[in-house]
Amino acid sequence: MAVAIEQAQKEIESWLEYKKIGDKKLEAYKDNIETLVDSICEGNLVLNEDKSLTYKLKFPTEGEKSITELKFSARLKVADLHKSLKGVSANDADERLLSYGAALTGLPKGIFRALDMEDYSIVQAIVVFFV
Repeated sequence: MAVAIEQAQKEIESWLEYKKIGDKKLEAYKDNIETLVDSICEGNLVLNEDKSLTYKLKFPTEGEKSITELKFSARLKVADLHKSLKGVSANDADERLLSYGAALTGLPKGIFRALDMEDYSIVQAIVVFFV
């Protein structure tokens, strides 16, 4: 364990507090919170001073531009999200999650399609707090 669970919990709690996540959403997404805490404990997820999150992929993408980590902004502007959501159906939950991930990282959606499900589960756990 790279980070003690108590420290990891404090970090995620401070991130959620910074984001002003309400009690109902905290309760609804407690499994996602546990996933994020576990990822910090493993040393794959880091809360940066500016409240952004950096995730070191367990399975880096392969190809011409190999991706080894993702940095998620602490805040998301509507204009950035709209660019990423262009052409995505409101009913397509998977594409919407990819779009949020792309908007938060500034990376193309194709990067997220190339992720291993182990890594994508962390992306989903982060993204739900922006939806």
